[in-house]
Amino acid sequence: MSQFKKIFLISLIIFILISSPVYCEEIYNGEEIERPDTVNYIDLQIIQTGEIYASGQLEWLKINITVPQSDNFQTVSRKTKTIKDDVGNDIAEITIDNPTTTIIEYSITSNIISRSTQLTSIPTDYTISDETRKFLESTENIQSDNTMISRLAEEITIGSDSDYEKIAKLAIWVNEYITYDTLYSSETKDALWVLDNKRGVCAEYTTLFTALSRSIGIPARYTSAYAYGDNGWEKHAYAEVYIGKWISVDPLWLEIGNIDATHIKYTSQFDNKVINNIGSYGLNLEKLEWSKDDTEFIINEIRKEEPIDDYKISATMDKLHPGEEFIVYLEFTGKDYRVLDLSLESCSSQNPIIDIVDKSKKVIIEPGVKKIITWKGSVSDNLEKNYIYTCPLTLNARHLKTRTINMTIETTQDTKSTSIEPHFKTDIIKVDTDTILYINSKKIRGDGNTRIGIISELGYAESEYELDTTTLSIPFSITPEEIGKNRIYIYTSTGEVEEIEFDVEETGNIFIEKIEAPDKIVKGAQEIAKIYLKNTGNTEEIKTIINGEIRRIELNGEKVLESSIDSSIAGITQIKARIEGKSGRDEKQKDIEIFEVPKIDLKYISYDYSKNIAKISIATSYKAKDVSLDINGKNIKIGDLETPKSIELSILQGTTEIDINFKDIGDNTHSTTSRIIIEDESFINKIIRIIKELLGIGL
Repeated sequence: MSQFKKIFLISLIIFILISSPVYCEEIYNGEEIERPDTVNYIDLQIIQTGEIYASGQLEWLKINITVPQSDNFQTVSRKTKTIKDDVGNDIAEITIDNPTTTIIEYSITSNIISRSTQLTSIPTDYTISDETRKFLESTENIQSDNTMISRLAEEITIGSDSDYEKIAKLAIWVNEYITYDTLYSSETKDALWVLDNKRGVCAEYTTLFTALSRSIGIPARYTSAYAYGDNGWEKHAYAEVYIGKWISVDPLWLEIGNIDATHIKYTSQFDNKVINNIGSYGLNLEKLEWSKDDTEFIINEIRKEEPIDDYKISATMDKLHPGEEFIVYLEFTGKDYRVLDLSLESCSSQNPIIDIVDKSKKVIIEPGVKKIITWKGSVSDNLEKNYIYTCPLTLNARHLKTRTINMTIETTQDTKSTSIEPHFKTDIIKVDTDTILYINSKKIRGDGNTRIGIISELGYAESEYELDTTTLSIPFSITPEEIGKNRIYIYTSTGEVEEIEFDVEETGNIFIEKIEAPDKIVKGAQEIAKIYLKNTGNTEEIKTIINGEIRRIELNGEKVLESSIDSSIAGITQIKARIEGKSGRDEKQKDIEIFEVPKIDLKYISYDYSKNIAKISIATSYKAKDVSLDINGKNIKIGDLETPKSIELSILQGTTEIDINFKDIGDNTHSTTSRIIIEDESFINKIIRIIKELLGIGL
């Protein structure tokens, strides 16, 4: 062969890149796996077979094929030679010299042991190596440097306490944002297309998630895989992110840090293109194509863990009436990092019995942290009278054991009713700061005691009260832990539910430490309230508003302001203090009871002349404490007095002076004197009384 001919042959080297979009496509049903989310160990064999058709005279053919990878959770062995690509993936390399047929067949067998991942700890401090930093870079299809993507990621993750919470929020957002659509199974879309069109399959979910993660400085790589889904073994895609260690994130199935063992990893990539390739050279090459590409799964052994059963699900009421509302709540303490994808389903009926608001919940779980997940339910008010219904509510969730609670609805009696009006006395609520939620409650109809409670993701509290038609203000203490929108449900045992949403702010540099003032002040007294301010940052000008009086002051370190207390009217008055500055704002208030010195009055009601016993009414103009009477050398203790009382005193006819001793509610001691005058019995009345006594007639 001449030198010219050799050069001609080499110039005919052809590379055909076959992009294999990763999508959730059924590959092989094989042995059915129930609850793949519980598979924590699988021993299987994957056989990849294929055919390549070539027309012309081939002298050499090389095939590079993606294959399962070994890592910390997946052990792989095979006989086929492998090489490393530029990311570090093992790529099977098959080289054939002088093929004798136009159809070239190949077969690659991989023996795999895969274990589920369980994330129980995350480094609090870590650095990112240069090798890992490459997975922050923007690519053709994963445009993490796009400002629209980065702004969105910042918005989604605002207020997050950890990198895990950030990626969990991103995965949840992507899961809810994209509509699963198999029309895009055979295509490879970029992140901006997915953001704009909101549709796709697992590849699109992973592409958008990876772009969002990289945009906020969390390295992420696109992972091609197989996994066991609803249709058996499927081509799949998920992500891996670096938060001190590489962890897996499946935004389609919301497995975040906890990936079941049926996820069989093939490659980790910078972009979302999965590429197998053919290299060849020869004479008269007209056609070169991949005519067959099959994957077979042979399962040798599967081990499963039981679905998580260590949780409690309850309801604020289990016996209901038409039109009543209630809360169902799940208590779960995490043993690892994960996201719970929960759904509470009501009973099926031609006419709805119970409606559940927002059935689906996605909750971020961390080890050792107790979470309470709530659902609001309501009973239809169109149920037939004089029936008893049973309606099961069923909790469904990946990873959790399915559980049902039964609700009983009675339409045989009238319902009770309670009025509840929740409110905060301040509109500035700070994170990790004790705050009082007041619930004004009163009975509308019915009798008996009423349970009133509050419930949120932080916990719940409940007490029983004897209510009447007068309003009772019930305080509940809460300590919010999340910045931003918070929500609390208030419920009663008579079927009322109120939802209150409120904003929680960060604790800034300026705040009100306390308000110092007496709890009780006598009416008309001149007293001063002291407001203690503090600035932990740099000196700044702040605005103070104390009982409506506005001042501007320089605050550096600590400062005490004084404000006079209006004690002109008896009752409850408030000291309200509010400060506002560039580095924050705060608000506090203190209730002060303005009271009057009681005026105690004794009135003669009747007198038993035969026994020398007087019936006396004792009343007060304002609440008095430790009331006692000194009469004829005897001390008679009355106790606290707020409403009139009737007492009997042994006194003689004529004028009797009674010394009254008492304390006001400020514990100040007071004394006064009252006279009781018992007139002499008339002669006629005395004769009538004696006759009645002789005849045994009641006086």
